[in-house]
Amino acid sequence: MRYSLFNGNWDLSHKVAVGSTCTSLVLAIVVLVQSIIISSNHERIVLVPPNMDQQYQIGWDSANAEYYQSMAIVAAGIIGSTTNSNVKNNLKTLNQLLSPPLQLQMEESLNALTNKLPKDNFNAWFIGKNTFYEKQTGKIFIVGNLYSVVVSSRIQEQPVVYEFIIKMQSGKPVITHFTSYEGTRPKTLAQIRADEQAAAARNNGVAPKPINQ
Repeated sequence: MRYSLFNGNWDLSHKVAVGSTCTSLVLAIVVLVQSIIISSNHERIVLVPPNMDQQYQIGWDSANAEYYQSMAIVAAGIIGSTTNSNVKNNLKTLNQLLSPPLQLQMEESLNALTNKLPKDNFNAWFIGKNTFYEKQTGKIFIVGNLYSVVVSSRIQEQPVVYEFIIKMQSGKPVITHFTSYEGTRPKTLAQIRADEQAAAARNNGVAPKPINQ
């Protein structure tokens, strides 16, 4: 995995990690409460979690985009914080959100990742910069930076995109699709069309026409 150097210190990384953990805990409690309520009556509920100004509309088999995005942010934070010391606990937490086919895939991916990371005094976290929902595909894209640091070293930074599809199944959010890739360009339908047009234009020796997203 390639990283570029970023000025920082261990205190900063610790504060960010603690903040991310607290946010994940709050959202996890929200998920637990809504799952119990929905399982009891199969009705749609509306939640406004503390310190947040958006509503989560949650039903037995559907939810609004804001809710799906929030759950994707939680999952991205867990994935981005994975190290040798917490990979087992992170996988245990993620398995509560992942569909069965994705559980083995995630285990293999995170184990392969941690095998390349330092085993001691290493910390990692993900900070999302932009999150949005693509209605046509149901995909949630989180564009941000993956940070890592070894004690007494500089913080390293890598731009990355996390891509999810989350569906409500029996009142519970389930991640049915996940992938990640380096960079800052999410692979939306508009971006894929633009890339295909650019490739065709290069092959034909002409300039590509702009595509409205």
